[in-house]
Amino acid sequence: MIIKKFRLSGTEQIQGYSIANLISEDAQDWYEAQSLFEKDKLKFEFDENGIITRFSYDVSMLWPIGRSVADISKNLVPDGLSDNGEWMFDGEKIIPAPIDYVYLAESKKQILMSAATATIDPLEDASGLGIATKEEAELLVEWKKYRVLLNRVDISKAPDIEWPEKPQ
Repeated sequence: MIIKKFRLSGTEQIQGYSIANLISEDAQDWYEAQSLFEKDKLKFEFDENGIITRFSYDVSMLWPIGRSVADISKNLVPDGLSDNGEWMFDGEKIIPAPIDYVYLAESKKQILMSAATATIDPLEDASGLGIATKEEAELLVEWKKYRVLLNRVDISKAPDIEWPEKPQ
């Protein structure tokens, strides 16, 4: 069962409470559609890209505003399923979402570059003022070399990247 693209269709007052209503792209009311899902199957919400955003065996726990809803047999639920963006629905089954390794590598590179710069700055200060110890002077050279090598990392080769070793 797949019901696509629920959107807010208005609100109504029931016994003094405001109740929001959702309607699917094929005009199914969310509250009525819940009875169409089988109790023993996992129900899940997914976005326009298929990314799973919430799931439950209890369909009433879902609130798919801006989302679609599908269900799947228990035996087809993958181990480790989570709603943190790592899983998607391809229209038939739940599969791992593709990983943007280049984005992850760029993020890692930026974090490592920032950490290297934060370490280099006080060492450069000491060196520039002529008060660096022998150990600080040696560390400065090691950290600068590390930062240069880090800057040369080609992130387009992700996930197969050999990261330079951080100085001790």
